[in-house]
Order: sequence, then C-alpha cells, then structure tokens
Amino acid sequence: MAVGARVVVGIALVACGAQGSDLIDAVQSDDAGAIRAALADGDELDERHEGGQTALMWACLRGKPNAVRALLAAGADVRVGEAQGYTCAHGVGFQGRAELVPILAEHGLDLSDLHDDGFAPLHRACWGTTPRHTATVVALLEAGVPPDQPSKDGRRPLEHAQASATRDVLEAALRGAALEQLQREAAQMAAAHMAAVHKGEL
Repeated sequence: MAVGARVVVGIALVACGAQGSDLIDAVQSDDAGAIRAALADGDELDERHEGGQTALMWACLRGKPNAVRALLAAGADVRVGEAQGYTCAHGVGFQGRAELVPILAEHGLDLSDLHDDGFAPLHRACWGTTPRHTATVVALLEAGVPPDQPSKDGRRPLEHAQASATRDVLEAALRGAALEQLQREAAQMAAAHMAAVHKGEL
C-alpha cells in the first residue's frame, strides 16, 4: 500500500476527542456506570463526535473493553462507521485491539468487510509492527476471517504483513495449524508487548 494512502487511513483511524462530551469522558475512563449515566442524561448513543467518530468507534480505537461492552449493551449500532466509512472492525485492526475482536464478533460486525479503499481489517492489522497487531491478526483468524483474504489489488495478507511474527502466524494458518497454537503464540506476543510497555520501551 502506498505510504500516502496509509497516512490517510491513519488520520481517519486515530481517536479524536469530543469537547464537552460526558459520554466520551466516560469512555475515556472505561467506566460503564458513567456511560450509562451519560446516556440517561441525554447523550446520543450513535452521535458522531469531533472527527466524525461515534463513542463506540472512539472506544474501539482506544482499546476500552468495558466501554465497548457498555455501549453495545445500550444498543450502539456496530454498522455506523466514522466520517470516512471505516467501521469499528477497521479501527480495531488498524490500532491492534485484539481483545475487542470477539466482542464485536458476538454483536454481528462483519470482520471481513472490504472498505472502499480496498482493504479489510485483517490487512490493517498486518500493517502494524507491534505484538498487539500480531495478536489482532490471530484474533481475526480465530473469528473466522480467512488467512488468504485478498485486498482489492489482489494481494494476500501475507504480502501486507510488516512484522515477522505476523508473517509466521499467517504462514502457520495457511498450513492449517491449530488455532490453539496460534492462541499460544498470540498470548506470548501480548505478554512481551505488555512487559515492554511497563519498561517504557513502547
């Protein structure tokens, strides 16, 4: 993918703030109770805030699992994309939020959705270079996304993969490796990522 096009996607799939929004403040805190209170006080569930993002998209981009569950429980529409039409599945893939993949899958979001730009959530996860992006690739595969899903230009995920660990996972999936093996690898990657975060290396 051209660097310029990736920059456009990156701008669209970065969580933007929403000045004066109690709902976004509650999402930022990952506080389910505060989310329910903000909605009870009249905040609109599927309103697009600054940057064209709904509260659900904002929560997905920032990796707020409690907020995502609370918003979905309140009836948030997973089909509502941000201003460029990217759904939460694309945001989760781009930002590498593996823990949110099964939550979105449970609520019927199409994890194989091919956006107008020609790329699916799996391709966006493959562009990432961190362990959490590799873990997101694993989560998408576990949710049933084909490991050989082509982008609009005909390239397979393996051709999009930037990290060697991601390439290893995709090659294993293409060989038909058991999901349990991929899960173990993803858990190890996620643990390594968290250790690096605590050490201030990321």
